[in-house]
Parts: sequence; structure tokens; C-alpha cells
Amino acid sequence: MCFALLPQRFRLLAENVSDLVCLHDLQGRCVYASPSARRLLGYAPDDLVGVQPLARVHPDDAEEVREAAARVVRGEPDVTHRARLRHADGSYRWCEIAGHPVYDDDGQTVKQFLTSTRDITERVRAEEDRKRTNAELRRRNRELEDFARIASHDLREPLRKVRSFAELMREDYAEAVDETGRYYLERMEDGAKRMSRLVSGLLDLSRVTTQGNPFRPVALEEIAATVRTDLEACIEDTGGRVEIGRLPRLEADSTQMRRLLQNLVGNALKFHREEVPPVVKVRGTREPAAEHPAADLVPGTETVVRLTVEDNGLGFEEKFLDRIFTPLQRLQRRGDVEGTGIGLAVCRRIAERHGGVIRAESTPGAGSCFTVLLPAAQPD
Repeated sequence: MCFALLPQRFRLLAENVSDLVCLHDLQGRCVYASPSARRLLGYAPDDLVGVQPLARVHPDDAEEVREAAARVVRGEPDVTHRARLRHADGSYRWCEIAGHPVYDDDGQTVKQFLTSTRDITERVRAEEDRKRTNAELRRRNRELEDFARIASHDLREPLRKVRSFAELMREDYAEAVDETGRYYLERMEDGAKRMSRLVSGLLDLSRVTTQGNPFRPVALEEIAATVRTDLEACIEDTGGRVEIGRLPRLEADSTQMRRLLQNLVGNALKFHREEVPPVVKVRGTREPAAEHPAADLVPGTETVVRLTVEDNGLGFEEKFLDRIFTPLQRLQRRGDVEGTGIGLAVCRRIAERHGGVIRAESTPGAGSCFTVLLPAAQPD
């Protein structure tokens, strides 16, 4: 039943909603405006009656408003568009306008049309801020790519030369260099190797966001099995064991999921207690995102994959929880365990790129558990 047959009920509805509701004739002139006109545009409802709709539309939006009205008059339902409308104070407000045809008694002929208008100025400003932020992120990503190119050549090349000349001196001038000199050469080579690994780690960190692959359905169980194969030598050397439970599928960058698990499982094997073979357990479940209200997940996430990597290794004091995910930060002394202090920073960057989070729990001497929460499907 059309609104024209229920004028009193229509007015009761229109006068009790926050949106501005207007009724227009086929030429677009307003024949009724709800009391929300004053709140939305600063005009009394009577000030809008008899006025052409384009009178208060921003000139740049006039053509779109004209076309939207024509579509409604032709009988197209639910025509929604955006336009800037002039407020009584002279400023323009971004509005979302939805148009609906009103039919005659025969239900075939459009005799009027109805519009409902709401202020979306704050939403538009937020969208513009997001666009500016995204543009800034793209600019910074380009800078990271430039850094990656520089680091891959301008930093690595001098390191290769340092290592080459140190090796040549050690081989060709062994008799001319005393024990102290040989010690210095070894320190020089070790430093160059360590710097080379550090550069590679920084490159990996920068490439997480600049050179990532598109998200596609990924079988985590298969990736975990591949990682275990990759780490066979380390497993054998430590006498350890990697147990992989049933892992769910998710939408992700498969290469980065492999790197994430490789870093977490590799660390668990590396930081084991003396005389205690490492046991690493990899588990995963699908859970409602509502069960993790404190997690900073990407908006729109409904279901998460909860991935855990638990070990019986060295562990650490939880006062260091923030520090372990910071690049170049290490809890062990440099000579105790080989590494650069970048692996967990890469893990955090990967989790964040996927709209997820990573956290850790640990007890010194008892082991650690790293938990990664990732959207099971990337929100639209």
C-alpha cells in the first residue's frame, strides 16, 4: 500500500525519525519536509516546501542529483547517492540521499517520490582521512622498497669485500701474521658475516609489506609439514621433535605463513635447554572473533584462526614481552645463540599485514607459547 493512502501514518513516521524525509512532485519540488530539516540543514520545514531540490545542492553534485531524481521518477526503487547540501549557515554538509517512487492508486503510475536524507559528513571525512593515510602508507612502502634495493647492493657489496680481503690475508699472509693478528682477522670475518645476516633480516622485514603476495586459501597443515622438513637438520642436531596437530585453512599469503611458522618453530628448536631435547607443538583452531575482544583485529573479522607454537625451552621473563617483537632486540647474549633479533619482528609484521596479532606467554626454564590470531577470511 502506498504512502499516499496513509498520509497520517506517513506523517507520524516521518516526524519521528532522525533522517530528513521529504515528499516531492514529479518536477522535484518539495511538497512536504519533516521536522528533521532544522537539525540536518538548519531550515524550518516550511522553508523547503516549494523549493527545487537543486537549489541547495553543491554545483559539482547537481548533475548526479538530477540523474538520481530522473531514475526514481521512472520507477526505479531505492536510488541512493551522495551529494553536498547547503546548510542555513552557508556551509555544505555531505548527505546520503535515498529516493523511492510513490505510485498512484493503480500501482503503475509514479505520481510523487520520497527522499530520506542523512548527514554523513563525519563518515566522508573519515574516509578521506583513511585515503590520506593509505596514500602515506604507500609512500612509506615505496621508501622501504628503495631501502631494500640500496641494502641489497650498496651495503652487501662492501661486506663481501671485507670478507674476501680478510680471507685472502688469512690464507696468503698466514706466516706473516701472529696469533693476535689472526684473532683480529677472525673477528673481522665474524663481524662481516653478522652484518650480512643483519642486512638480510632487515630486507626480510621491509619486504613483508612491500613484496607480499595476494591472499588465497591456504592449508596451514601442509605448510607446517613443509617447515618441519626444512628444519630436519636442526631437529636432528638438537634431538628434538615437532608435533603438528590438525590445522585449519585460512585466506593468507602462503609464503608469509611459511616464514611465520619457520621463524616460530625454528626459534623453539634453537632456544632449548641444555640436556633437554626440544619438543615443539603446533596447534590451530577456528574460533569466533567475539571470543577475543581485546585483540586488535582488522574490522569486520567474524572468525579467527588461532595458531599456537608451544615449546619446552629456555623461556623468558614476561617483562620482556614487548621487547621480543622489536627489531634487533635479543634476550640472549650474542655469542650464546646465533641470530639477528629480527625473526619475531618479521612474525609480528606478517600477522599485522594479515589483520591479526601475535602474542606470547612464557615461564623461565619451562618454555614459551606463541599465539597468532589471524582472520579466517579477509573482510571485504
